[in-house]
Amino acid sequence: MSLLNRLCTELAVSVCKKNASLSIRFQDGRLVSHEMTEITNETTGNKVSGKVNATVCHKPLDEKALEQWLHVLLEASPSLNLFFNGQQLRQRSSGA
Repeated sequence: MSLLNRLCTELAVSVCKKNASLSIRFQDGRLVSHEMTEITNETTGNKVSGKVNATVCHKPLDEKALEQWLHVLLEASPSLNLFFNGQQLRQRSSGA
């Protein structure tokens, strides 16, 4: 998680268990909120979202390369729900 935190200007993490939810947010590597709630959840799982810190690269961010890398992750773990620039990524057909 610390690697993601250093690569992002904003990072949000949500963890849902059957009887509790945890939500934490970081901004520029610093914790800005932490909320634990006892609640019954119908579904369980984790959600991580963030904004890439463009200053970590010496070159401009290559969004096309990042999107391609996310597609590789999706192919390796098809149960993930991945979003890029607000759009959900779908598995590519084998011919793409």
